[in-house]
Amino acid sequence: NCIQSSAVLDMPFVVRKARKTKEDVRRELGINEDTKLLLLMFGGLSGDVSWKLDNESLPDKWVCAVCSAIWPTCLDGDGDGGGGRRGDGNFLRLDRDVYLPDIIEASDVVLGKIGYGSVSECICHRTPLIYVPRKNFAEEKYLKALLSKFNTCTEMSSEDFRSGKWKEAIKEADRLEPNFEGNANGGFECAKTILRLVRK
Repeated sequence: NCIQSSAVLDMPFVVRKARKTKEDVRRELGINEDTKLLLLMFGGLSGDVSWKLDNESLPDKWVCAVCSAIWPTCLDGDGDGGGGRRGDGNFLRLDRDVYLPDIIEASDVVLGKIGYGSVSECICHRTPLIYVPRKNFAEEKYLKALLSKFNTCTEMSSEDFRSGKWKEAIKEADRLEPNFEGNANGGFECAKTILRLVRK
């Protein structure tokens, strides 16, 4: 009855989960109830990348929380600090050590790139993801299919991202109704399965 070494076991999502409520996070960030929140989350993107970004990039009554590591110099040139610091109008810089699943839970839309972490966290928190395609990224096809399965994504071209033409994509993503209802306890299930196998 031993499982062969080549067996593949299907597991739920292995994913980090929010620790705070949406209401608590938004209150800590100073965001009003009638304001919508976009999270800009791009791993590996430096803040001095050439892009155009200002309040015209966002729809009315939207603010954008930006991960500290990618705070763009076009906003205010401040490369230090954080903690909800305002840049150009409706942009705020997150703390360096912010726990991103909390911000994803509190956000109406996320803008970023496709990777397992961002995909799994957006799906499981039912937060739409606007993704910017990457060339020669082998996982993208499969992760995009997973996002589409749960009605959780829309695409933005690299050109629109860099020129700050975000409004239409944000509005489109905000109309999505993510429908994930499954389990997100893959870490526990993986640990339990490994323990069962080593005890055989």
